[in-house]
Amino acid sequence: MSVPFTWLYKFHTMNINSLSALSNKKAWFSSISSLNDPFEGCFSVTRPETDDDFRMLFKPIANILLKKNMRDINTKELLSETGANDFIEKLYESGQPKFKEFMDNLLQEQEEDYRDEFLKMATYCLSSDIPGDERSHVANSLMWSHYADGLKGFCIKYNGQELHKSIKELNKEKNIDYAFVRYEKEMHKVFFLDFFDGNSKGFAGALHTKHDSWGYECEIRFLTNKNGYVNYSAESIDSIYIGDRMPPEQQKLLVDIVRKNYPDAKIHGVRFHKSSFSIEIGKWINE
Repeated sequence: MSVPFTWLYKFHTMNINSLSALSNKKAWFSSISSLNDPFEGCFSVTRPETDDDFRMLFKPIANILLKKNMRDINTKELLSETGANDFIEKLYESGQPKFKEFMDNLLQEQEEDYRDEFLKMATYCLSSDIPGDERSHVANSLMWSHYADGLKGFCIKYNGQELHKSIKELNKEKNIDYAFVRYEKEMHKVFFLDFFDGNSKGFAGALHTKHDSWGYECEIRFLTNKNGYVNYSAESIDSIYIGDRMPPEQQKLLVDIVRKNYPDAKIHGVRFHKSSFSIEIGKWINE
């Protein structure tokens, strides 16, 4: 299946982990909880307000009670499906404040469980070219500053379609998908009924929604259910860009790794322009 991106970029600091992954044609999928944005995976849940809203919750809450093996408060026996429904309806009819307190406590518990599960998800975060901007994302000075140690690191330019295809083909035991990150001013909201129904589509958007202050990243995420290394093909890499502040001996080591493992990849040097706030790309590398 064709993917809607041509080039993808991964900015790296120069360290043993990034070199090892590059040498072995592997991408590290990090758990969501380890990413640098403290709001990763956060969402808010709408609250029921009307009588109809509350009645919509009877069945899903009863199902939750059954899954939790709740017992009848009088007989101490496990609740049946009918018993669970009766319990919820009677609780609601006994007075809405009491039911609302019960529902809020249950919602809080469910929210914490789902949040914990979300944070265990793993992602390989990349950038795509910014729509409407003719410059390559390699020219994004903020990315070099924030993720490549201020031009002491390097950037991998992937062929997006080849990367996506090879990740799917070489890791068939994993369920890997991708998503574009949406940049919003408000936190992702989940409809309360989706939440109680366990409808993952309703709150999965939290995995790829970030505050619009991160918009300069133009991020795309590959997602799977567990952190760890994922294989990709040598043909996935089109170019390597090396920051000119990387020490010469490190530049030579990086070039050697690229030449050995990615013979068709192009190698470029990158530096800050001396008289403007821009990036220059050329041959300033030690080979």
